[in-house]
Amino acid sequence: TMDNDEHQSNFSLTAYVLATFMLADRLTGQADICKNDVTQKAQNYLELHLNEITDVYELAITTYALTLASSSESTKAFYLLQDRRIESDYVYWANKVIPPNDIKTVDTIPYYQPRRWYDNEAYGVEATSYAMLTYLRKNLITDTQPIMKWLQTMRNTYAAQASTQDSIMALIALVEYAKLDTNRALYNIEVTVEATSMGNFSQSISLDSGNWPDQQ
Repeated sequence: TMDNDEHQSNFSLTAYVLATFMLADRLTGQADICKNDVTQKAQNYLELHLNEITDVYELAITTYALTLASSSESTKAFYLLQDRRIESDYVYWANKVIPPNDIKTVDTIPYYQPRRWYDNEAYGVEATSYAMLTYLRKNLITDTQPIMKWLQTMRNTYAAQASTQDSIMALIALVEYAKLDTNRALYNIEVTVEATSMGNFSQSISLDSGNWPDQQ
């Protein structure tokens, strides 16, 4: 018999295991049999306790796992997840509001300032990444755009997010979004890069469907 705290600690781990096995599609023989047994038990556990999940991160990863498993409860989980989203200029999931980047305006030109550190930022980035992966699995590309944009604003000066794990999940979600973005074939962008710390430095970069991977 488990009390509520023990249940709570098992939700995210069980969902992580379920999602991992659902994505492991090359197993054969006894390994595949074991996988099917584990995933069914994990799915049953999460479905049984879905209404007990109150933590938004655990809800995000559980919804993603149940969606991968084509669970009959995945739609219910998705609606629960939607109810917990935070909407500002963009859309994200966190246990409390995460402030946006500071902006300094010089001669009417807005400059984003270096990203500040907030104690729940990694939590929010990873939860939002799982939510974004769920939206992509449901092919809700348009609804995913404000989520994708929020993740991009969470990058620090080293191009990653707050910590290692949330950066990995954010990158996975962003790559999956890029793979589904049909506008990629139409890219034809002229970008001018300026650095206020380097005097009059200015460089223009052209991006199109033929060279954008190289330019990254």
